[in-house]
Amino acid sequence: MKLLMIILTVLLVVMALFSFYVAFKKHKVTKEGYLSFKSSFMELLYSTIQLTSEKFMSKRHATAFFKIIAFSYGVFILAINALLWLVV
Repeated sequence: MKLLMIILTVLLVVMALFSFYVAFKKHKVTKEGYLSFKSSFMELLYSTIQLTSEKFMSKRHATAFFKIIAFSYGVFILAINALLWLVV
């Protein structure tokens, strides 16, 4: 059981660190889209957040909204990880 918890913790921490990386890195404006991702691990999630922020907000506010959501997702994953260790 401990080995499974350690493996799950490592995966959740990697997901959270990737979210923080996406939230704090500088994004380039491309012709295809506003932001571009080259990682396939959580590309679907961040593409959905990107699409939502571009459709419902102006370009000026879309980046801030996207970064806030990515940061919040990272904090949420870390909180889930902490609760997992408290419960088990």
